[in-house]
Amino acid sequence: MTPARPHVRGELSWITSGPAYCVEVSALEVLEEFLDAHGYTVVALDGEQMTTRATTFDELRRAFALAPWCGDNWDAVNDCLGEFVHAHDGQLVAIVWCNQDVAAANAPATSAEVGWALLEVVLGRMPSLGPNCPWRIHADLFLTGQGEDYDRPPPKRLPLPGPVECPVCGEMEGVPILRGLPMPMVQEAAREHRAVLRGCIVSPEDDNWFCRACAWEWR
Repeated sequence: MTPARPHVRGELSWITSGPAYCVEVSALEVLEEFLDAHGYTVVALDGEQMTTRATTFDELRRAFALAPWCGDNWDAVNDCLGEFVHAHDGQLVAIVWCNQDVAAANAPATSAEVGWALLEVVLGRMPSLGPNCPWRIHADLFLTGQGEDYDRPPPKRLPLPGPVECPVCGEMEGVPILRGLPMPMVQEAAREHRAVLRGCIVSPEDDNWFCRACAWEWR
């Protein structure tokens, strides 16, 4: 019996894409933990090996262990993917296309075709599997890459005091002044105007607070 497919966007609520789930590389560890927890069989494609049409078919043959006779055309790949479904009948499968952005940048048309072919597997609409075919897998497709096209969890927020009352204007607009190496959470706090950055040099005489209303600084 095929296991039930987990609700990907229910458990990984930061994913808004689909049916091909796009995951930023910074969230790969979270994705791997999810796949391990649900016992997925993982098929990993490497987009860095899919920068031409020929190398794309080579990578598909490798990742899916397709028959040696499988040619560089979609009819052959579709037939062989049917055999993949037969071999993995009853399994929960995650197709993880790593570095998909690299493949798309170098071979955009071929990448679009690959995406279509993989979604055929996920949606169970492969022409080589007839409506009465008993073979079934539950498959999810994940594309990983860098940039805003890919989903990621919201950044962890740096816990900070404030805002506090400014001693000059009286507004509750005082936020901490942060110094030192600006780590990502510190930079995010500055973008959110929950703090201001003042470089890496620290002195005992430095002010600790900044007023967002009147720009007064104090200790």
